[in-house]
Amino acid sequence: MYGAAVHSQNSLILVVAVASAALFAGLRREPAPHVDGARATPESLQRGPDDPDDDVLPAGHPPIGDLNAAPDPTEAASGQEEEPAAITWRAPASFVGVPNRSAMRLATYEVAGKSAAEAAELSIVRAGGSPTANLDRWVAQFTDATAPKRAEKTTNGLRISTIEIGGTFSGGMGPGDAARAHPGWMLEGAVVEATRGTYFFKLTGPSATVTRVRADFDALVASIAPADGAP
Repeated sequence: MYGAAVHSQNSLILVVAVASAALFAGLRREPAPHVDGARATPESLQRGPDDPDDDVLPAGHPPIGDLNAAPDPTEAASGQEEEPAAITWRAPASFVGVPNRSAMRLATYEVAGKSAAEAAELSIVRAGGSPTANLDRWVAQFTDATAPKRAEKTTNGLRISTIEIGGTFSGGMGPGDAARAHPGWMLEGAVVEATRGTYFFKLTGPSATVTRVRADFDALVASIAPADGAP
């Protein structure tokens, strides 16, 4: 009688232990993942909101420069965008500061013409490459061009190479893309060699507008000086 009671008690203990183990395992079980909609792919996980197009002007705005042209290599990333500019300059009143159309630019100025369509633009960027190679690249952006006028000088301890050229401006587009070319345009440019990078001042627009502010552009170039007071 006593042995039967002990056996029954052991059986009850075993049943309770088994039930407890099953309950514990159920609590630890991870719930099945819930799939809602399309499966995420590595591409969709990495995709962010579309970046705004820096080169798109508001509807109805007249074209400034060539918004559809291939990127100018002098506006390519140089790895120095985070550093402050090593030079300073003073823009005449005829050069009105406007938002940069490219993250690579340090500054952008608009020069008003007789009409909105005759406006010119001055871009200032910091980039790599030799001054001569980049001046040659600017010349190559013109067809039916006048002979380029080049000069070199030292201003406030900085070596500056300048260029003037006129003709049909293509903005660096490939051959056969004349639909977006600008006949009767001019470029006034200056390349400034500083201790921390090379700086490119590029004024482009209709010849009449650029010619009218040529003296102002020269005054801006003459004002360029090292930011820290030393070349």
